Parts: sequence; C-alpha cells; structure tokens
Amino acid sequence: TNVLRLGFSTLAQLCNSTDASNERAERIIAATAKLEARQLWSAVAAMCLALLSVLVVVGGLWMGISGIITGAQWALDVDGSVWLGIGRWLVVAVGLAGAGYALFASARWVVGLVETWKGRGMPTWPRWRK
Repeated sequence: TNVLRLGFSTLAQLCNSTDASNERAERIIAATAKLEARQLWSAVAAMCLALLSVLVVVGGLWMGISGIITGAQWALDVDGSVWLGIGRWLVVAVGLAGAGYALFASARWVVGLVETWKGRGMPTWPRWRK
C-alpha cells in the first residue's frame, strides 16, 4: 500500500505541475496574441500612411494637369488684349511652378519615408519627441 500511496502522490504532483505549466503557457499565448494584435495595428497604420502619401502625389499630379488645362483656357480667353494675355500667362506660370514644387516636395517626402522603412525599420513618430 505504501508503493500505491507513493505512486498516487507522484501522479498528483505530476498533474499539478502539468496544470501549472498549462496555465503559464496560456498566459504566454495570451500575451503573444496581444503583441501580435499591436503589431498588426502598427502595420495597418504604416500602410495607411504609405497609401496616404501615394494619394497625395497622385492628387497633386491630377490637380497639376487640370491646372494646366484650366489655366491655358483662362489665359487664352483674352479677347485680343495682348497685355491681358501676357499677365494671365504669368499668373498661370507662377501657379504651375508652385504646384510643381509642392508635387516635387511630396514625392521627395514619400521616397524618404520608403527609404527609412526599408533601411532602418519603422521611424519613430512624431519626430519632436526625441
């Protein structure tokens, strides 16, 4: 009976140890799931930022092209006045130069963002927290 009692005691200790291990494993799995969820949201946020910057560049191109068309129509509608035509073309040129620079700056920012993500991992946001 001592051998039987010793066997049951060992079996009970083994079951308790297994239960404790299972509880620890479940806590680790839960913590890992939380971490994965945070990483997923971080990836979603990064994708939204990338798409937003692409949309800014595409929108800038679209607005630039429509500005060229509308500006040319407006500058050509001068009813024979040479000086009015010259003034309007100057206004159109200044507007297009500003839009072109804004598009260039946006594209440069997107390229810098992509290089940062590829080279050193995700950037720390916002920069003023450094």
